[in-house]
This record gives sequence, C-alpha cells and structure tokens, in this order.
Amino acid sequence: MQNETIVTNIRQVGLSTKESALYLAALSLGEASLSEIAKEAGLKWTSAYNLVHSLLVRGFLIQVPSGKRGKYAAVNPRRLLQIAELHKNQIEEALPELTARYRGHAVKPRALLYEGVEGVRQAYKEIYAAIGQKELLWFSDIEAFTDPFPLILNEYVAIIRKSKNVHIRELVVDNAGGRKHAERFQGMRKAVEVRFLPKELSVKNLDEAVVGNRIYQFVLGEHLFVSIIENETITQTRKSIFDYLWTGAKKP
Repeated sequence: MQNETIVTNIRQVGLSTKESALYLAALSLGEASLSEIAKEAGLKWTSAYNLVHSLLVRGFLIQVPSGKRGKYAAVNPRRLLQIAELHKNQIEEALPELTARYRGHAVKPRALLYEGVEGVRQAYKEIYAAIGQKELLWFSDIEAFTDPFPLILNEYVAIIRKSKNVHIRELVVDNAGGRKHAERFQGMRKAVEVRFLPKELSVKNLDEAVVGNRIYQFVLGEHLFVSIIENETITQTRKSIFDYLWTGAKKP
C-alpha cells in the first residue's frame, strides 16, 4: 500500500494529513525524539511540536522517558480501531438530537430520487435501519418485488426477528404473495400486523413505506426507481389515510 493511501486511511479517525504523517513516522521509528519524528515525516520541528502534543493528548502517541527531553512512540495500530469505534458511538449517541435539529430546519418538502437496482437496495436499507426505532407503515404489492428482490424480503424478516420494540403495520394486496407474506408473522412474538387492502383499491407494482417524516415510494416495474418525500405535513396526511384504511382492512 502506498504511503499516501495509508495516510488517507489513518485520517479517517479524525487526524489531519500532517498528524497522520507524524503518527506514521513514529510508527516506523519506534522510540524517537521529536526532531527525528518530524524529519521522518518531512515536517519542520516548529510545525511538529504542537501536533505531537495533540497526538499525545488524544492517545495516538505515548511519551517514553529518556534523558531530559524524552522520546515518543506510536500506540499499537489496533488502538486506531478502538478510537474509530469510540467516535462512532459518540456520534450515534448524539444522533437523535442532531436529527431533531436537522428536521427542525426542513420547512420545505425535500424530494429525492434513487434509480435502478442499487438505488432500490439503498432505500430499503435506510428503512430497515429504522426497525425498532420508529413505527413503519407499508402499502405493498408483495408479489411485485418477491421475484426480483427475494433477498431484500428475507433480510427484512431477519432484522425483525432480532430487533426489539418492533412496531410495524402492513397493508398488502390480497393475492397469493400477500397471503404468504402474512403467514410469515403468524405466531411471531413481534409487533408486526398485516392486513389486506380492499380489492377495489389498485396498488400494483408499488411498495410504499412511511417512516418518521419520510415517505418512500418504490415503483417496481420495468423502470425501477424510488421517490422519497421528506416533510412532516405530507407524512402526517399519509398516516391519516393509512389509519383510515387500516380500520376497515381485512385481517388474515
């Protein structure tokens, strides 16, 4: 692996290019003085001084007693994984508050469009990430995507089985695929309820999910695409329509 690539990878844990170069230099030298590390990294001593102190404070370097000035050494590279995981956990902890603030600025409806097989898969992954976190509402023609995307449906069921606090309601087309799908959840101790859409309501080649402030509409015909609308007013209206249909929908 080229040195530039390694530096780029190291930066993923929050280091600047120069800090990454210093860490890599210390890693190569073992125990070394500040001037030796700076020289190995191709930096001036004056530039390296504050950066090395920052690396010490954040746990990327350790100071080794040796003479008056001492020497420095890089921590085990596996420590980078621990630091990266710590950063990930901190972001996840703050994510609800960050998301709430982001939604607060989303006054205008936000529209996205994903196209093709990869776009469809990406959208389903986003929805599945909310399982156990938010209520999911579905309008679905299950048969429309059972054949082209069997793994997506299997993944959906697997995630439900291992998740807690699941709250999902599905209105599906009353056909062979829909009835088979409803049987998947019978006897499962999870809050997944399936009911059948009235036959007079045409929902063909469509899979729609309402989650949080987003509506995902999958059109699963010859041209695959997903339209995503993000707006609280529109979403609340769709939820009201869902609740109205749910009341009169036939149970399996």
